[in-house]
Amino acid sequence: ASQGKIATPLFSLYSSHGPVFRCMLRITRSRKWPREHYGFLAHNHVTGESRVVPWEQLMTGKLHEKQHQEKGGRLVMSGPMWTGPLHDETFIEAMQTAAS
Repeated sequence: ASQGKIATPLFSLYSSHGPVFRCMLRITRSRKWPREHYGFLAHNHVTGESRVVPWEQLMTGKLHEKQHQEKGGRLVMSGPMWTGPLHDETFIEAMQTAAS
């Protein structure tokens, strides 16, 4: 968004023979980014717990870090990253129509 462009996933693919991850994106011009689809991933490497942390929760500091420390380990944050849908249904339907 800082460059005036937004990337939105249209189609994603995973294959275990590699492993291979692919994501087809649509790039559009816009300075407004879909904030609701971006967040952070909090992961506790000791307990294996993971969860998405939205921007708002990160900014307020309400991560419940103490709860995770009592169970062992600590939260490790990754991001920001796309947390929205990885497929656009309209685009997928158009792909299916074109393939048949």
